[in-house]
Amino acid sequence: MTTRSAGSTSRRSSAQYTPKSSIFGGNSMPQGLPTTAPTAPGGGVASVGGIPRIRRPRKILFVVFFLMAIYYFSLRHGLGSERAIEHLESLRRQQQYQKVHPHVGSVKPIGGGRGASGLWHSVMGAIGLGGARGKMEKPKALRHEYGKNGLVVVGEETVDTEHPIYDLIDKARIKFDNLLSRQSKTLAEAVAEYKRRYGMPPPRGFDAWWKFVLENDIKIVDDYDRIMADVYPYHALSPQMFRSRVNDQRTRDFTYMMNISYHEVTLDGDRADASRPKSLKSMIDGFRYALPEDFETEIVGSDHDLGAVILGWDQRERAQELIEDGEYFSEQELKELQNVHRTEIAGWFSACRPKSPANAIPNAQNVSDAGLPKTFIHDHSPTMDFCQHPSLKKLHGAMSLDYLSRSPSELRPLFVLSKYIADSEFLQTAIQGFKNQSDLKPSDTIPWEEKTESKLFWRGSSTGGFDKKIPWEWSHRMRLHFLINGEKGKEEDMKHEMKQVMVPDGKDGFSIDSVDRWTLNQAYMDVGLAGKPMQCLSNHLCEDIEAKVRFSPYVPPDTGGRYKYALDGNGWSQRYARLLSSGSVVLKMTMFPEWYQDWITPWLHYIPVKASYEDLYDIMAFFAGPVKADGQIDESLGHDYLAKEIAENGQEFVKEHWKWEVMQAYMFRLLLEYRRLMADDRNAMSYDG
Repeated sequence: MTTRSAGSTSRRSSAQYTPKSSIFGGNSMPQGLPTTAPTAPGGGVASVGGIPRIRRPRKILFVVFFLMAIYYFSLRHGLGSERAIEHLESLRRQQQYQKVHPHVGSVKPIGGGRGASGLWHSVMGAIGLGGARGKMEKPKALRHEYGKNGLVVVGEETVDTEHPIYDLIDKARIKFDNLLSRQSKTLAEAVAEYKRRYGMPPPRGFDAWWKFVLENDIKIVDDYDRIMADVYPYHALSPQMFRSRVNDQRTRDFTYMMNISYHEVTLDGDRADASRPKSLKSMIDGFRYALPEDFETEIVGSDHDLGAVILGWDQRERAQELIEDGEYFSEQELKELQNVHRTEIAGWFSACRPKSPANAIPNAQNVSDAGLPKTFIHDHSPTMDFCQHPSLKKLHGAMSLDYLSRSPSELRPLFVLSKYIADSEFLQTAIQGFKNQSDLKPSDTIPWEEKTESKLFWRGSSTGGFDKKIPWEWSHRMRLHFLINGEKGKEEDMKHEMKQVMVPDGKDGFSIDSVDRWTLNQAYMDVGLAGKPMQCLSNHLCEDIEAKVRFSPYVPPDTGGRYKYALDGNGWSQRYARLLSSGSVVLKMTMFPEWYQDWITPWLHYIPVKASYEDLYDIMAFFAGPVKADGQIDESLGHDYLAKEIAENGQEFVKEHWKWEVMQAYMFRLLLEYRRLMADDRNAMSYDG
């Protein structure tokens, strides 16, 4: 940590709260589910599988015959295949709730398997004979490593190894169920949980916010770590310094000012007449009646697509020290921490620790995961951190522009629509996403059984960022197009490029097959850039793109409705809510956290995709089925019903947790936090109920 020098800080009031540092340590660990054992009728604990002792030989013979009949029936009717696990879902979930380990997701499937073998071991376990396996098939083992960087590394041993996607789906359900079940039920509980998480009382007006969430049946009331990750470092600025910095934002490009009170909401500034500020004003106008009667504050916001201020690790860590010690930054110390020459590292990676992968690995942005063990995303947020995943600098077009002062380490109190995960600005709700979803027509939400295409669908324009300093072909949208379609005039080359694909084996496991890229794309993909070159820096660049990209024609918005799989991923997505509501399962690639990031759960509500797209074929092979020698998909080895379940969960998430009132509740709470930062006496602006 940075060593504090004498006279480098301002002392705050001795009565000032001292927030916990847990917000910098990541989200709070989900609480475990109850693991109380069942109680016997006469008191004491009953064994899970115990039954009265069978004394008569005829009964024993009858039970043995009955169990053999069940086993034969299961084999005869194909219950040994993975696709027949649907009838075990209720049993599996009961077991998940009864035997869940305090660490989320450490639950094994019933009987250790998901087919006939799993059913057999379940029945045997129910009569206390669970250990008698004899020569029956052994359960598949989990040999995959979950990393703090958000990735699960697939074990290199494929024999008797369970496919990792099963475990990812199981963990996702438990994680989200835990989140919902642990939410506070009363105002007193919510206040206590706030203090436990953040080490300070909630802001004044928290009781009014609580009344609002109860009246609007909002299910998630405690998990707002996304807000606190943004707000927390600003507690290291004195109120005067914070207000001064807010005032400095007024002269920035693409900004507006919004005055908010219980009585009215008004707009001012260069962008006051733009649609995005007007939409935000309309949203806040809808709940200002619920604000405390004395509420009044002014915010400065940007209607640009993306914020661009990454707070350096050194300044973030120093802010944490000051908050814990009850002190504030001095102007001189901030000047030193904001100096782009404070480190020999230039550009984006100057925000990263010297020993982070971005700076410890030579030429880190060019490191590829091709040829390495297979990986899938298990936690999306850590994979958005370019300090831990420096290849994002090359893989995502948003990072294509880099220079010495590209990432100024500055606490900039500006409301933005989208930002990088280490950005210091305030993330607001993107109202355009809700509007896009609310415009859905019945034809946009085709039931799963009526969808005719088991392919992945995406159409997009050639936006997404490219710069003269790097080849335009590296931009994420361009890479996606070339991966699926090849270069114009050279499509046949894909027939000679082999991909190693994880193929489900019908017995819970997988093998690695070598399949040419042409065959994979014909079987799984309907993806491509549409229209013509856009956002070119020169006419020559447009001509170069036109020569290499075979553009597809634009299609009506409802075309994607007949596809079971939909791809989303650019910046913050205006169409994400619409895609989740469409009844298709959404595969999402992103490096930008959303306001609901603490709630939406990968592998339960959507399928996460790496920025490299290296996992795309493996994902499609698991859900749609592997590609046979004739180029057709073997649907019998796929997991269509699991894809359907994720699609339905995504629809439910939008209905329950992306509704208008939930977005209002998020902004309500953010505004309360913001008003406290503006106040001369932040203690007095805290809720003491």
